[in-house]
Amino acid sequence: MIHRVIMKVKKIKVSGLEKVAVLHKALADESRLRILSLMFRFGEICVSDLEMILDFTQTKTSRHVSYLKNSGVLYQKKHEKWIYYLIKEEYKDIISRVVESIELDDLVIRDLENYKIMYANNSLATRHLHNLQKRYNLPEL
Repeated sequence: MIHRVIMKVKKIKVSGLEKVAVLHKALADESRLRILSLMFRFGEICVSDLEMILDFTQTKTSRHVSYLKNSGVLYQKKHEKWIYYLIKEEYKDIISRVVESIELDDLVIRDLENYKIMYANNSLATRHLHNLQKRYNLPEL
């Protein structure tokens, strides 16, 4: 399994042993995997939304999002008072494989259900952004 992941990293043009090690460290935490799972499935998301969905403190959420951003996996974009984080395109292929391997986990399933309910109830800043952009898409409950 590890050999296939490393080969995939080479394919997405991540060069150097250090970058591969940083990527693996970023993926080696349950909380960060849960965050990436949500971002991979639903796109941009802000820290306040992650706090509610995952039931994390603001400090814990910010720490993990910062770690992912500093490792090069995420980028940010600002809209009004919110900063939204997204997975960089060059990492989407490897993240898709990781997300696929954890999709049946009870916590991940609960996170996805929480997102869908909060999005449908218009409780998330992400929904506000989608409303403004007229591109909201209610996930199936």
